[in-house]
Amino acid sequence: MCLSALLSGCTAEFVERRARRAGPVPEVVLDAGGGHLRYSLRGFRLAVASRRKDAIEKMEAFCGGPDRYTIVDEVAREDVSARYVATDLADEDALTKNSRHFQSQTVQHLYFECKK
Repeated sequence: MCLSALLSGCTAEFVERRARRAGPVPEVVLDAGGGHLRYSLRGFRLAVASRRKDAIEKMEAFCGGPDRYTIVDEVAREDVSARYVATDLADEDALTKNSRHFQSQTVQHLYFECKK
């Protein structure tokens, strides 16, 4: 369990979801579905493990059970995000003056496919 006061961002997030696509007859499945999740690798091992567990639970829920998905690819990379808040947008020079506007962090990406 994550302590929100100490460990912010204790969840994984979906980047992409592909819904199941049935074929012309019930026996045919064109696409079993799948997706792409990511979670931060920042923080203590316990926090990272909690985020990974959350990602796995989201895959299980999306695909319909613990044995209903396959992780196709898993990669860690640097992701950059930009904060947009009202004070940044009001000040024309805030984007160039504020070095904290852009944040970079190492993020684990999981690509998965649901089983037919």
